[in-house]
Amino acid sequence: MDQQPPTPPSEWVELKEALRVLADQHPVLKIRPGPKFRYDFLAKHKDTLIERDLLRLASGYRWIVRREPFVTFTFDVLTGKADQ
Repeated sequence: MDQQPPTPPSEWVELKEALRVLADQHPVLKIRPGPKFRYDFLAKHKDTLIERDLLRLASGYRWIVRREPFVTFTFDVLTGKADQ
């Protein structure tokens, strides 16, 4: 019997999960990844994130992101390195 290789975890995760990862990886940024931060961040950066295919609206009006590129881009934005 042939076994299929395990399916790799999806690179797409909910926005709130990716923001928790960002906050954990970069405590120096002092991010509080709650609803207010998500709302303010999306208000300012949503269009850029969608253009770069880092953010999509999933069913149920949940925002999903590509975890690693999103975390990298967001760190760069919050530290003034990326074009906004």
